[in-house]
Amino acid sequence: LQYTGGTTGIAKGAVLTHGSITSNMMQTFAFLSTVLQIGRETLICPLPLYHVFAFGLSCMGMMLGMHTILITDPRDTQSVIDEMRKYPFTAMMGINSLFVALLNHPNIKTVDFSTLKLTISGGSLIQPHIARQWRLLTGCTVCDGYGMTEASPVISMNPPQEIQEGTIGLPVSNTFIRIVGEDNQDCPLGECGELWVKGPQLMKGYWRHAQATADTLTFDGWLKTGDIALIQPDGYLRIVDRKKDIISVNGFNVYPNEIESVLNEHPAILESAAVGMV
Repeated sequence: LQYTGGTTGIAKGAVLTHGSITSNMMQTFAFLSTVLQIGRETLICPLPLYHVFAFGLSCMGMMLGMHTILITDPRDTQSVIDEMRKYPFTAMMGINSLFVALLNHPNIKTVDFSTLKLTISGGSLIQPHIARQWRLLTGCTVCDGYGMTEASPVISMNPPQEIQEGTIGLPVSNTFIRIVGEDNQDCPLGECGELWVKGPQLMKGYWRHAQATADTLTFDGWLKTGDIALIQPDGYLRIVDRKKDIISVNGFNVYPNEIESVLNEHPAILESAAVGMV
């Protein structure tokens, strides 16, 4: 039982099976094994293992025989840097706020990034200017992915050798996606709609929450993610925002992510959050 706010915000236990977890490990392995070698990698994990992102990636690391360095207090940025300085690490996972903290710490330039060949971002969208700054600092392009607790968790990710910044990449193997409009019909290519997913990594349902399960999983096995997305002509996916976070202004849909991305480009702004006001 992996607990999550899910698509409705109330904590619920997502029932993940041995099959869903191992399927997702294999799906992720197919992407990452193109650049990572079995038994030869060291992974920096500055995220709590009770979160499904770190849990799932660390489990997949077992398949690769990775040496995983768990940093138990990622909010202490200096301690994260101290640990990074101890090891010639080849891979690292993180979320946007962690990369912001590291990039703005004066001692980050004391870290040796010469062995780093894969930086994996998840949990939330990494903002474009943060991804650019990380690439300039480390020489490593951020490999952004997308997932949910309900999907064990990985749904899509950028192929490490063909990363498109600003996207969440391509669906992992054996994963089907739809972009669905308000009428529950598929949207034309390039249009925004809710992302629906089907694959072997999906949960069985929410523990003892039949209505929440029915609201999230369709009768024919599609997971309604609650995220607004679009499919590019080349097949790469792009997340626009959470469906419930969209702000309606005079009949127009305003996406907080877009506002925040523009604001955070300003050199005097470290982080921002856009919310609706009545």
